[in-house]
Amino acid sequence: MKLRRPSRWLEAGSPELASSEDRQLAADCLGAFRPDQPEVETARRTTLAFLQDHRDALLRSCLEGHLTASGLVVDARRERALLLLHRKLGRWLQPGGHCDGDANLASVALREAREETGIVGLRIDPSPIDVDVHAIPERPGEPAHVHYDTRFLI
Repeated sequence: MKLRRPSRWLEAGSPELASSEDRQLAADCLGAFRPDQPEVETARRTTLAFLQDHRDALLRSCLEGHLTASGLVVDARRERALLLLHRKLGRWLQPGGHCDGDANLASVALREAREETGIVGLRIDPSPIDVDVHAIPERPGEPAHVHYDTRFLI
């Protein structure tokens, strides 16, 4: 995937990153995204349909699956990316996590990146760079489910 140059960067505290429970905010973010890869377009449409069909799609309590947001954290030259070893899955992944009711997907991705990396001063491009739908295996106390992940450049 070739990374486009962001048109603008937002920092924590920017009004555009205010938390919101309005699911339409997530739908608008996904609706404005126009991927150039067919598999990403399929994931985008699948995520939009899931969001429309599940009033609780932003909550972990939606056991079938739920929306998540993550960020590709890169250096200023976009030559290096930061990955974290996911403790439960045992895989190297970009920082990200559950929306926990917040429909502002960019805000979720930035919050999770700050929490998981400890890096202060991160900035995010509020336009998605990718959407992915992936299965999460069953674990003790948690059934198998699906993550509908929207990814951003940080």
